[in-house]
Amino acid sequence: MWKQAGVCSLRFRYFMFLAFLAYAPLWTNECAYAQESWSYGLRWGGYSTSARTLLFTATQSGSEGPTQRFLGTYDEEKKSLKYLSPTSRIPLDFAWIPGKTAFVVTHRDGMTLFQADASSDGYGGTAIECPTDFIYNHCAWSPTGRWLAVNCYNLERASKPVLGLYSPAEKKFMMSGIPSDNRIPIWRDDATVYVTSNGDVGEVRLEAKAPRMARTILSEEDLTLFYGLFEGRALVLMDKKVLLGETTLAELDQADSRRVIAAETTIFVSPSPTHVVAFDRKGRELGKAETEGTILFGSIGRESNAVFGLRGSLLLCVRAEGSHLEIKDVCDLGKKSVGASGVSPR
Repeated sequence: MWKQAGVCSLRFRYFMFLAFLAYAPLWTNECAYAQESWSYGLRWGGYSTSARTLLFTATQSGSEGPTQRFLGTYDEEKKSLKYLSPTSRIPLDFAWIPGKTAFVVTHRDGMTLFQADASSDGYGGTAIECPTDFIYNHCAWSPTGRWLAVNCYNLERASKPVLGLYSPAEKKFMMSGIPSDNRIPIWRDDATVYVTSNGDVGEVRLEAKAPRMARTILSEEDLTLFYGLFEGRALVLMDKKVLLGETTLAELDQADSRRVIAAETTIFVSPSPTHVVAFDRKGRELGKAETEGTILFGSIGRESNAVFGLRGSLLLCVRAEGSHLEIKDVCDLGKKSVGASGVSPR
């Protein structure tokens, strides 16, 4: 189980440092890692409308690269941050189960289900039974939480990534054998999921609980990322161009899949460090807003026209209302919690 961290007072810093040396990895604080750098990340399924909570990652890096990765939570109602102490199983991706205060985390060697623990005001983790010797990467829940799609691959056998499907109701994991690159699966409904492989976007149908490749809906050698179908047209990133069907919505100053995100009714693009632009599902521009730096998107929000993004360690909420585009500062993930439950691990 991952446990909620406590506040490191001046009085106990020395003892906590000794504890870290003896029992690492543990909850850490800024006094122990003054020379370390931190980076933060969001995921598409990182927000829960039920828990009103956003999940994010905080990665600690030293001179030789990443050393630890934490999962953190931002409670939208309490406006507070909490960090979950790391384990030896580094989180690769995560997604909330629709309609529940529970989420799944993927690791290099499996998956873990975390559920709200009222007694500790935290989350308790349980390993999900799934095939061994596989690395589990990007994951996404079907709209009602009936299935979890995840791309996974066996490094020892040098196999290509394939689509895996997990049913929480049956506690059953099914390895489909359908090729699926290490990109997030996109669900249309509980019976249809889109996966990418070598530039192809395939439509996978779950019939009688057995997945099959129904058709290829797009085939592009230069495909960077597929975001879904909007009004029957594919929203994709091709090198630096954001395309909706054959229409170019925007051109990025740098090719980065995190510059684009699509909520239920609105498509958001961060073409440059100076502005953000929003489009409706038909590709019509809704509005622009100036920014003070590049925004990297990562998670849809509570509303159908709102998303979360990052500018460095600053968490932002971007919302489109008519022709108006609002960018609101939420909190700094690298600063101490405004609540009483924990501090950032910086």
